[in-house]
Amino acid sequence: MGGGYDKLKLVRNKKNSGTASAPRNTALKFASGEYVYFMDSDDVIIPTALEDLYTIAKKFDADIVYTEKNYEFLQDEVPKEIPKDINSLPIRTQYPMTPVTEITLISDTAKIIGAFGTSKMPTYSWTYFFRRKIITENNITFPKIIHGEDEIFDFHALCAAKNVVCIPNVFYVYRIHSNSLLHKQLTVEKYISDWYSSVFKAIGILDEIMSKFKFFEENPEYKYLIFDSYTRKNVIAAPQIYSQINAGKIDKLIRREIEPVKDKTPLAAFLFARMNVFNANILQQQNVIRQLQAQIQQLKQNPYSL
Repeated sequence: MGGGYDKLKLVRNKKNSGTASAPRNTALKFASGEYVYFMDSDDVIIPTALEDLYTIAKKFDADIVYTEKNYEFLQDEVPKEIPKDINSLPIRTQYPMTPVTEITLISDTAKIIGAFGTSKMPTYSWTYFFRRKIITENNITFPKIIHGEDEIFDFHALCAAKNVVCIPNVFYVYRIHSNSLLHKQLTVEKYISDWYSSVFKAIGILDEIMSKFKFFEENPEYKYLIFDSYTRKNVIAAPQIYSQINAGKIDKLIRREIEPVKDKTPLAAFLFARMNVFNANILQQQNVIRQLQAQIQQLKQNPYSL
């Protein structure tokens, strides 16, 4: 085969694993390039995406290049090719509070982890272009969980990265459709089984990852930032789901998922930290309420005092 196609490798899995983790991990075993890139099966990229990403990566000697923005397809049909007028598609900024406007190199671990933990960096693997060496040397794989496997893989890679380049370029064309895993209506039982079991496992995996890096030993506050960030993102639908049944049944369902977890230390540490944050927020709100009540009382006594 000519034209570079002799370098392509097609690997077929005999059985559907039910998650994206298994096929991606298999692909990593066969990969031989300097950089790797992941795509979802129903999305597309612009023709020059990989060439442009590689050029930027080499220019900055980057371990990871990440792109915050992407195009969106709003139709339910899978696009067979890139539209001729690509700029006619809407552009989504993953985190519009901190849009990337120019190519930026980050080499400070605290800034990298801080940005990831405060939702200033994307948590989808297709927004990152990875140097394969940091993946192989740090034994980075996608965990066997139903939801949130992208985020754990990305986080592990960011922990190992020395140089991360943030770019404003738009390469990826994301397809939004009603059959997406994120858009499916779940029963309470299914929600807790799928999402909570994933979160419980993920907390243990994240804890294990962070134990490998001295940064988290010296800066433990970042551990709980990551725990909290991951949990909030992955149980975002909980209030709506929980309104369907009574608290007693919810308690039983959650306990059913917690019981099989062997090492509950990371989970307990997370819950303790979350409780402290929650209590601190309540105290802060109470202080604000007291201040407002005092101002109201003062206004009642002397309307012209403020």
